[in-house]
Amino acid sequence: MIFASNSINGAGRSAWFTLFPLAVAGLLFLYATAGARVEVLLVTAIAVTADVGILVGRAIESDVVSGLVVTAVGALMLAASVYSVTSSRRSSPTLSSSASIRTSLS
Repeated sequence: MIFASNSINGAGRSAWFTLFPLAVAGLLFLYATAGARVEVLLVTAIAVTADVGILVGRAIESDVVSGLVVTAVGALMLAASVYSVTSSRRSSPTLSSSASIRTSLS
């Protein structure tokens, strides 16, 4: 909501005023994917999609085209989130393998 309200704040200004909140949300999304922080990942994916929706709604006249762009960005955020979470789970050791290491050492 904070990212979207910052984008909406530029209502009297140019559509490009929404690029700053979009950039902040995008950077936080990259931070969340690098650190596999799921709670930040979900919030920033929604923030990026909302900010793109606000930007596209102001910059593009066609409702169909703006809807397709927002849908594509939302699907991209979802795919990136799922990929980030599944790849971080694959790289982390499982409980059974760590338990077998402990028992073999004793």
